[in-house]
Amino acid sequence: MNTPNHTIYSNPMGVAMKGSEYSGSLSLDLLRNQHSQIAMKALSTTAGGPGTAGYAMVPIFVDPRVVDQTRKYTPLVELVPRVTNQGMYADYNVITAKGGAITAVEDAALSETNTTYDRASTAIKFVYSVGRVTGPAIAAMPAWSLGGLSPAGGATGAFNDQNATNAKQMEVLVKTREIKEKEESLIVNGDASTDATQFSGIVKLFLDILLR
Repeated sequence: MNTPNHTIYSNPMGVAMKGSEYSGSLSLDLLRNQHSQIAMKALSTTAGGPGTAGYAMVPIFVDPRVVDQTRKYTPLVELVPRVTNQGMYADYNVITAKGGAITAVEDAALSETNTTYDRASTAIKFVYSVGRVTGPAIAAMPAWSLGGLSPAGGATGAFNDQNATNAKQMEVLVKTREIKEKEESLIVNGDASTDATQFSGIVKLFLDILLR
């Protein structure tokens, strides 16, 4: 090939050589020696350089379902019945002691036993979860779906997703979950004797009964 000496050219395989090195055909030895320089021209997922979480030419798709990795099941909140109340205290009657039953012979002389009662009064307690959303966040944030917000068919059933049309609604849903999880914790571990803002939970109430 009549190529002037030291003329640089590029063949379709991507191997750059000087004219004096070209023998008229691309030999196998040359391919073996220059394999690191060969770059096949094809559009691939890596074309365009790296992007945020993939590559520049591949768009990023964010799942519209927001996953809560700290999601806790709240069976007690879902199963314990609710009662209505008026006023700042819950007042109710309790049985403090039973007279008990006895065994006896047929037609035995029987004596009555006394059951004692008392009035209990418990102050209403409050659970808070406070959030804040800015105006630009409300304007810019699209709709999302909060995964597993509420149970379907009881605490043991599947948990349904809840749609949030804007940032404010998403914050309300997350704070609602936080309140439910705090309430669940207090139902088990709450202790009004150590923290007057709490109500006593199952553990504390059973200990009080056993220590009577």
